[in-house]
Amino acid sequence: TGHFVDFEHDPHIIAYANLQSDEATDGYVEFTLPLEYRSGRTPKYAVIACAASYLGDYFTGGVGSLMYVDEFEFIYE
Repeated sequence: TGHFVDFEHDPHIIAYANLQSDEATDGYVEFTLPLEYRSGRTPKYAVIACAASYLGDYFTGGVGSLMYVDEFEFIYE
């Protein structure tokens, strides 16, 4: 399919959240991403991937894109 991970159908993915934006910013932008759980299973690990351009996490993103990531907070119950 041309994708490294099938986020919609992979049975190993217990929860998923995604933020895509085409807005350029000149400063800090706060956001919250609630996880959408797909099963009653409890995860053992969390993977957070960030990319400055669409499909940048597949190493095919736009040249010259720049993103700063700071102050992650992971809240769970």
